[in-house]
Amino acid sequence: MKEQFRPALSVQYQPLHFWVLYTLICYLSYQFHFYLKTTQQEWSFDLSLFNDWVIALIQHPIDITDAYVNAFTLLMILYVFIWHSISRRKVLIINYHNIYWSIGKFRISQTFQLNLDTKIQYIQIPPHEPTIHLIRLKNQHQEFTINLEQFESRDREEIQQRLQIL
Repeated sequence: MKEQFRPALSVQYQPLHFWVLYTLICYLSYQFHFYLKTTQQEWSFDLSLFNDWVIALIQHPIDITDAYVNAFTLLMILYVFIWHSISRRKVLIINYHNIYWSIGKFRISQTFQLNLDTKIQYIQIPPHEPTIHLIRLKNQHQEFTINLEQFESRDREEIQQRLQIL
């Protein structure tokens, strides 16, 4: 029986995709506004204006773009890539004595000790739906919650079986 479970990437990155798209739209709209201001043009729905802006971005981007916004956008992109690379390596480890999240050899969450006092609570969201979405483990001192929506279906079943065995 396997001991490591990786979250499914499609579920994990849904909020991230929204913020990346939002940042990109804000960045492009601000840069277009900056271009209109520096070239002293008025806003219109003329496609040649967009064409001139794209050509200006390619030919001489330093004159057309705002350096502070470029630095902020590069930091946002760097943040997204770092978050993406870290979360690709994020693994839930379940062995006979404890449960924890790790990245490679580094534990990134508190280790939950499994013992005879551990109580397992299955939480269904919404309550009348037959599938289990959260598993909450409790003992005298700690609490650990596993969101099963993060995992693929075969891993969900195996996590539930593994916890029942323990």
